[in-house]
Amino acid sequence: MLRSCSKRRLFSAAFATPAPGVSFNFAAKCIKGKDLLIFVANRPAHDTLMRYKTRWAIESLFGDIKTRGLNPEGTRLTDSKKLEVLFALVALATGWASATASAVVCTAKIKRKGHGYKAKSLFRTGFDYLRRVLRTQPGDAIKPWCKINSRMRRVV
Repeated sequence: MLRSCSKRRLFSAAFATPAPGVSFNFAAKCIKGKDLLIFVANRPAHDTLMRYKTRWAIESLFGDIKTRGLNPEGTRLTDSKKLEVLFALVALATGWASATASAVVCTAKIKRKGHGYKAKSLFRTGFDYLRRVLRTQPGDAIKPWCKINSRMRRVV
């Protein structure tokens, strides 16, 4: 049934085990015409693909912040007050990197890999740019931050 999948395919199935009467919804999406990405959920199948897309964006952001970026786990802090300050700084740095990425992407495109996905996330693009520019031209690194600050003043 999945071999004839052109772009995406939705279907439901019920199994005798582990619990009789429990049904699952499947969503399959073709990637590059030959690979399948299959999702299983207990919710309607058409929602599954959209939920996964949203969830994947959040997972990518956490991965960027944690292991491919700021690495807050490496501090080994346990004091709750110090953790609050650390995560406030992580949130500010993430916003700064994201604003910087928006400015960088407006002037240059992010390279894509052979499979069509971006080589770097927006966060990582901004983070790498900030690291490079803070060493050589700190004034240029401040410009995206000033835009965030001016937007916040208009909101408040």
